[in-house]
Amino acid sequence: MHVLRDPLRVAYIGPSGQGGSGHNVLNIWNVSSDVVSSFDEFHANGLTFSIDSTNARISMRGASNYEIWIASLNDQRVHQKVNIPDRFFSLQWLPGQDALLFGSFDGGLFTANIENGVVRKLAQIYAADQGLVDGLAPSPDGKAVVTFQTLGTPAVGTGVEVRSTNDGRLISQMPGTANIGAQEVAWDPLDRFIVCSARDTLILWNWRSGDRALMTIGELGSIAHFSINADGSALALADRGMIRIFRIQEQ
Repeated sequence: MHVLRDPLRVAYIGPSGQGGSGHNVLNIWNVSSDVVSSFDEFHANGLTFSIDSTNARISMRGASNYEIWIASLNDQRVHQKVNIPDRFFSLQWLPGQDALLFGSFDGGLFTANIENGVVRKLAQIYAADQGLVDGLAPSPDGKAVVTFQTLGTPAVGTGVEVRSTNDGRLISQMPGTANIGAQEVAWDPLDRFIVCSARDTLILWNWRSGDRALMTIGELGSIAHFSINADGSALALADRGMIRIFRIQEQ
């Protein structure tokens, strides 16, 4: 799920149409008008997708697990296909760059240059037999990434970590997250905090100071997806067929 700005919109994968019927495609919900637009061409395998900072391009899993498609949100056409050496799970645009960051099923961290199609392995951040790189979110300057691994040994994962996008080096680790069952992560666009979801709770973490704050959304049961918009003013939560928008205010 992604939150877009000007106007405020939420992009998500789900059944097509306002009523939510049909096959899963990319949908964009205009919050102010309450209109859902469905992009029927964007129904590639899986639910992995990312929209760039200009809100113009979408990257997603292609016809196979070894292919990334780059498509335009304007004409709904796939303009480029990038072949990759390993199956991937998580996928994000690097801020201000014509490049993608993705994690593989065997624990590797990669970048893909969209201009020339070159794929580079940054690091093997998890052992190949201990599962995939599950969550992934780059810092606003693209120099670091927050990530976690949830499959393998132990099954609950290794905790939420900040790593360098240059070489995969471990920079920091969120305390007490190895056994929380992390589901998704996001990096605040203003670099104020990192957000991690675990069941019905959002954890806001200042990775520099170590301070943490918890936000429990008990009525949602379990937070399936969430996203922060580009100016850091709104956060969207999704679960059980419902999307909720929260305004982020400075204290």
